[in-house]
Amino acid sequence: MMEQAAVEMQGATVTWRHAGAVDLRDGADALRLRLGDLALVPRLQAVAVPRLETVAYLQAEVVNDGAEPLLPGPATLFVDGAMVGQAYLPMVAAGDEVTLGFGPIDGIVLTREVPMRSGGDRGVISRSARIDEVALLRVRNLTGEAWPVRLIDRIPYSEQEDLTITSRATPPATETDPGGRRGILAWEFELAPGAEREVRLEHGLSWPAELVLQ
Repeated sequence: MMEQAAVEMQGATVTWRHAGAVDLRDGADALRLRLGDLALVPRLQAVAVPRLETVAYLQAEVVNDGAEPLLPGPATLFVDGAMVGQAYLPMVAAGDEVTLGFGPIDGIVLTREVPMRSGGDRGVISRSARIDEVALLRVRNLTGEAWPVRLIDRIPYSEQEDLTITSRATPPATETDPGGRRGILAWEFELAPGAEREVRLEHGLSWPAELVLQ
């Protein structure tokens, strides 16, 4: 079993003292030292954004429950022992959370269809114009295991009083405006092997006919 490096913390400064002497090769530009092992329990999700992608992506959220921070720098990512890519790991203080992406999940297939979109003048008397749209979001699990899924899409929003926006999601979103991002909707659910989930998203925009929607 490898002996852990000793950690000394002085305010914002962290010093690792490697256990034992290390031989340095003459002319070596860099030396990589193993400071120790830290096992963290991740929260895994298949993040699905059918507006942008046709497959979901594996995302892991982990809390650093160790006593010392994780240093910033390049990190090599593995899934089931196979390397899937590299990422830059920011400084993660003890007790803080970090989110990492581990690449596509080819067996979770996404589609987004727009079966209805209409717009135009709604009449001379009302002097208003309107656009209506219906979008169908589908997530299919073609893998052999159940997945926790986070489905993400968006709806229009406005800061103009003359532009009225109505929207309806079936089923309702689990979360709206996550992280303060206006117009973003998110659904979280478990998707069994071979199962499919559909979300119907409707929205309408109306404005006075003398105005131009850009």
